[in-house]
Amino acid sequence: MWIILLFLSLFHFKSRRRTGRLKINKALLWLPLVMATMAFAQDTYSIRGKLHLPTGEGTVYLYLVDEASFDVPFSGVDTLVLQPQGQELTFYFDEVPAGNYALRAYQDLNANQRLDRGLFGPEEPYGFSWKHKAQFPFDFEDVAFRAESNQLHSIVLSDKPFWAK
Repeated sequence: MWIILLFLSLFHFKSRRRTGRLKINKALLWLPLVMATMAFAQDTYSIRGKLHLPTGEGTVYLYLVDEASFDVPFSGVDTLVLQPQGQELTFYFDEVPAGNYALRAYQDLNANQRLDRGLFGPEEPYGFSWKHKAQFPFDFEDVAFRAESNQLHSIVLSDKPFWAK
């Protein structure tokens, strides 16, 4: 894009009639600022996908997390609160800056706005953007992906404990 602006700017030079000197259009003075802004402009991407639910009840909370917000429960860089109409939900996060992210979700069946945990793990359906078979306790790297392009993910919420998968 900046090449096009540079090319167009060449046509803004005007010559004076008698002196032979070039006169620069005042708009051209802004060209370096525009080019610098475009060079440092951050690309954004969309992260889309489907959530597969064990039941069509309750509310689904989906968090887009980075490494800093991964260890903070019920938070992330962006959050979606979804009402299921069946056992499959479509989600999307738009204008996500490039970086490392993970997706985590849970289905709140009893409407208390938190993931209920029992002695042996979560008692409500939950899921992550798994990259591979993770061992408990898992780290951010086990569920993270790099957003360098538009992403498509499929997350299956499980109502079974993590060791029974």
